Amino acid sequence: MKQIFVFILLTSLLMVNAIPYQLYKRTTNFGACPVDPPPSLLTVKLSPDPIVPGKTVAVTISGKLAVEVPAEQGSTLAQVPFLDTDYVPIIDPFSTDFCTCDGIKCPIPAGTEFNTVVNVPVPESAVLPPQFEIAVAIVNGAGDFLGCALSDVLSSASRKDFFLRK
Repeated sequence: MKQIFVFILLTSLLMVNAIPYQLYKRTTNFGACPVDPPPSLLTVKLSPDPIVPGKTVAVTISGKLAVEVPAEQGSTLAQVPFLDTDYVPIIDPFSTDFCTCDGIKCPIPAGTEFNTVVNVPVPESAVLPPQFEIAVAIVNGAGDFLGCALSDVLSSASRKDFFLRK
């Protein structure tokens, strides 16, 4: 009888101890970019989420743009900058020709659904501040935003501190 009580007690303690770690598993939510005029809002998913500094993150970008994407290579870019909280790039933004991304066939008429995945290198944790922003944008050759999404991110170290303080 005593052994059963000890087993139940230890099992309960282990489960209670594991509960706070579930709080660390948060998904990164993207919203509109503070750009005027406001571009089309992109749907963005990250894998892994949360991102891991110094590794590569697969960024799934989908949505509908309000304007046509022309067929000329290099005329439209997919960009993923890591920004500080004042929207200043921490490092040079990741940038690639949107029309050469997997699943994209240009021209893309306005209002047509698209979906692609780009692999983006994440800066080392020594470079990332405790809180930063990730933007995902489709930009034309004139620098106009065709589509955009922005998210606040806590670095892995500050994420744990943030939840422990609450």
